[in-house]
Amino acid sequence: MMFRRCFFFVILLYGAAMPNCELFAQDRTQILGDQENKILKLNSDTPKVEIRYSMIGYRDTLIFYTFKEENAVLRVNIDNKSKTFPITAKLYLFDHEIESEGIKKWLNNQHSDALFGDAPMPTATYQIPSNRLKVTGFDYRKTVEESFGVFDEYSVNFRLRSVNHIKGVRLKPFKGQASVMIKKK
Repeated sequence: MMFRRCFFFVILLYGAAMPNCELFAQDRTQILGDQENKILKLNSDTPKVEIRYSMIGYRDTLIFYTFKEENAVLRVNIDNKSKTFPITAKLYLFDHEIESEGIKKWLNNQHSDALFGDAPMPTATYQIPSNRLKVTGFDYRKTVEESFGVFDEYSVNFRLRSVNHIKGVRLKPFKGQASVMIKKK
């Protein structure tokens, strides 16, 4: 692949000196840093945080999967407004020098009062294409009565198909499950 890029540059330069392919490869690595060729695969050791409650009651269900070695977080959002359970996901990449405590602070800020002003910011954020996500089924669990309303709890199953075109990162396919609370009308 590197050969094709160098050949392309030779054609563009029309007889100019052939560019140094080795330098081009180094520049690309400097641009992408440690985000090149990461493979993100969920397994039983992948930390998962599921949030469905806020200070004002039940909310969309957020699921955060933290890939510690790769300094990446996948956020899956399942909407709680209807039984169609719309689902979206984003992938957040952090600098390779960020420690896991920093990512924990950032994660906490995503669903609470943003208590940690020193939390690191992601170096890149990618929206997962909607055609890669699908709710595969759901089951009614129970009805819950709270001071702010009556809610039906559902167990929602979903899947994510592999995503290969995220700037040097490949997200392997997986299946997941989450609880979602829908307010009764």
